[in-house]
Amino acid sequence: VLVVLLITTVMTCTKVYQQQKKVQRYMAKESMSLSRTVFWQSCFYVVAFYITLPSAFVTVYYGQETEERYTVGFLIKGLLLPSQGVWNALIYFQRLRWTQ
Repeated sequence: VLVVLLITTVMTCTKVYQQQKKVQRYMAKESMSLSRTVFWQSCFYVVAFYITLPSAFVTVYYGQETEERYTVGFLIKGLLLPSQGVWNALIYFQRLRWTQ
């Protein structure tokens, strides 16, 4: 599933980049970078997803045979999965700085 998601993401990013290059000559200004900013922002959202995704699967690979392992896995997921929101907020507020 992750490989399919990665391949689809790369294909989408490549297609958007190619379309941006084709449309760029029709833009009023050469420096219109809003679509470029949105493109990179979407790529960073995907990277943030891939950064936090392994923590969702840590208990599957780590195992839950003992109460100690279950507790460690629960703590890892409880601490790392909410970091997706932190990454998304950082990306969003960074975009606001880019467009100013």
